[in-house]
Amino acid sequence: MTVHIPHPDLPPPSSSVGVPGWLRRNLFSSPLNSLFTLLAVYVLYQLTPPLINWAFLDANWVGNTKEACTNDGACWVFIRVRFTQFMFGFYPPSEYWRAILAFLLLGALILYLLIDGLPKKAWVAGFTILGYPIAAYCLFYGGWFGLPVVETYKWGA
Repeated sequence: MTVHIPHPDLPPPSSSVGVPGWLRRNLFSSPLNSLFTLLAVYVLYQLTPPLINWAFLDANWVGNTKEACTNDGACWVFIRVRFTQFMFGFYPPSEYWRAILAFLLLGALILYLLIDGLPKKAWVAGFTILGYPIAAYCLFYGGWFGLPVVETYKWGA
């Protein structure tokens, strides 16, 4: 009488698991998907180098006016010159701390909600959805707790 000893299971072929398997299932699952994938790679290959040249390599980074933009690339000079206007609009400079505090509070609330294992997340989520907008409005507009009023037309650029 012969005893049959089963062989251990063989691992799946390397072409069906991991990155090759994902590529085969998602990007090359049919001739049409393969064509679209290759077309997208070609478009990215054609667009990425000129975009990098324009945005970074040929860009103008230093100066104080648009006359400093002499290269054919992007003109990033105005970002540095107008940075506070992009961030705060026409909000009074003496009150920037209010906008910064409001955004730091929002960041802290989101961070709290993203960290696993912290207690009372439902309460924090409820405050984030219902209470934070009121607190942010009070900070931005003012008129409470001795904060000067900043009219809404000064909030945006």
